[in-house]
Amino acid sequence: MTKIPYCSILLLLMLLAVSCSKEISQTPAAVKDYKQQVQFLTDQRAAFEQQNDLPAFLSYYTDQAISMPEYQPALTGRAEIELFYRELFARQDVQEFHKEIEEIFPMDNTLVEIGTFRKSYYDPEVGDTLLSQYGKYWTVWEIPADGQLKIKGEAYGFFQHLDHPERLILPWEQMPENRMQADPDQQITLELKAYNSLQEKYVTSRDGPARSAFYAPDARFMPFAEPTVSGAGIRPYLVEYNNRGQITIDSIAVYTYHYEDFGEHLLEYYKFWVNWSNPDVSGKTWGKGIRLWKEQEDGALKIFRAISTHNLLP
Repeated sequence: MTKIPYCSILLLLMLLAVSCSKEISQTPAAVKDYKQQVQFLTDQRAAFEQQNDLPAFLSYYTDQAISMPEYQPALTGRAEIELFYRELFARQDVQEFHKEIEEIFPMDNTLVEIGTFRKSYYDPEVGDTLLSQYGKYWTVWEIPADGQLKIKGEAYGFFQHLDHPERLILPWEQMPENRMQADPDQQITLELKAYNSLQEKYVTSRDGPARSAFYAPDARFMPFAEPTVSGAGIRPYLVEYNNRGQITIDSIAVYTYHYEDFGEHLLEYYKFWVNWSNPDVSGKTWGKGIRLWKEQEDGALKIFRAISTHNLLP
């Protein structure tokens, strides 16, 4: 991604404001109706995974869906998603799978479902111990004209580091090519490029307060391998996070993979990579996630909801 001088970025952010905002229908009755429909579909998908019914499970995805599971590099399109879940279904004998919806956000032809899940399963390669996962998830549903909801985006992660993360990804020889590139078919807005360039700057300087300023007062953030943080708790979390260890950021990229603009809200699928070092060791972190930005009263965009997942690197 071409870097823009930070002085130009700041000027751009002052000049750019989202106009022509659309009203988003979120009446209590509308959200309740959607929640009942989505809960039924979500329960069905969980049951299909328990039953190892891959065709039925995959029938919910659109052809160009984006999937961002924890540890697994991002997948785009039903063919890549099928490759991943075929491998996962073969490895896991699911005993219990329950999802609890926490929030529903309907926006034009799109609905964002956010919640938590519990899953228990056996993996024959790991042993005869029942394995448990507890985590958070997003499902982005498309609302077509016929009313049959389809999944066009998803992300999920866990509340803790898991043992054997290599059992949750495709074999490296089957990984999609160019898995860290941006969407070649979409022109990313200068506004998003500017915000992401500023995030690169503040991650590099390890400036927790500056990073927290990207979030709306009522935001919720679902970080990698930790519980969800909300509202006023985001600032102290990011301050503490950026004070962990004597880390130097050697190089970084934060960039939009794909986005959808709904006027008052903007849905962004993003990716990032970081090369870091400390006095004793160096390493790299790659990842991705979904952010729901919300226009504030002054016209600026703030992160309203976000989930971040990491990639397991070879």
